[in-house]
Amino acid sequence: MMSYLLDSDKTWLLEEADAKSSRTLAQESGLSTLSAAFLIKRGISSAHEVKKFFNPASNMQEDPIMLPDIKKASQRIMQAIKNDELIYIHGDYDVDGITSTTLLYEILKKMKAKVRYHIPCRFNEGYGLNKKSLNKIINEGAKLLITVDCGIKSFSEVNYAKKKGLDVVITDHHEPGEKWPSALAVVNPKLPHSNSSNRDIAGVGVSLKLAQVLTDDSLDQYYDLVALGTVADIAPLLNENRYFAKKGLSLLNNKKRLGLEKLAEVAGVKNRKVTSETLGYILAPRLNASGRISNANVCVELLTTNDESKAQEIAQLLNNANKKRKQIEQKML
Repeated sequence: MMSYLLDSDKTWLLEEADAKSSRTLAQESGLSTLSAAFLIKRGISSAHEVKKFFNPASNMQEDPIMLPDIKKASQRIMQAIKNDELIYIHGDYDVDGITSTTLLYEILKKMKAKVRYHIPCRFNEGYGLNKKSLNKIINEGAKLLITVDCGIKSFSEVNYAKKKGLDVVITDHHEPGEKWPSALAVVNPKLPHSNSSNRDIAGVGVSLKLAQVLTDDSLDQYYDLVALGTVADIAPLLNENRYFAKKGLSLLNNKKRLGLEKLAEVAGVKNRKVTSETLGYILAPRLNASGRISNANVCVELLTTNDESKAQEIAQLLNNANKKRKQIEQKML
């Protein structure tokens, strides 16, 4: 073990990388031996990989067709749009689920789809698909349900939906079991027959991949959501994920969507440079707080609204919810 003091009062113990490999990488890439050792422990062992790490580019994005069932999923969605069928997006109440829902909802709205979304209440419905929300969705006349950031273990719920005439497309990134639900399509990079090399993509990244298959339009404006969901879900910022973060942060530092601008304002960081720390430690906890003590649907409202007063109201609500969360946690300590 190596011991270092890194600009703090804490001593960090780092597992040693091979000394020879560290020296070689340092010489090839012009880095210090310590920096090279850090990178080697992250699986980066060549000058080419170092260049990609520090300068992530768009060609690092993997072809979405590498994900299983993505073509089948997109065909069913396009059919639903053509037939004017109601599509429901079922998300999760964490930031990855919220951003996944927002991204796909905005894309489908832009494609003139008849689409609604539902994020379950942690207390009344729990995580993932459930019969209560399914009955609501079925009763509203939906013909297609798309899960984002959930669904890979919802066996009975998918079977129930199918019996009720509701087609289900699962998009998820969580680890599947030996079997998975018999949905119309299951888009998940961790399935054993997946050709995707990015097994660490977040749910919002899977939603982006689906959007890339659905439309030829530029998706540049949605990378703020992809970066936020990726960082908040603690996905490793390597390869494709690193490009997502870089592009999203660039977007956020040029022009934030209204809801995130108001959230940054109430958090007291409106005029600060947006970094991965801003996403992970300032914005994400406030978005997460709603799902922990109330309902996360308001977060999608915040991220999709163009109404300044509404954005301000929801941002303040989330900021207050985050304060309440902190108070609850303090009482538990």
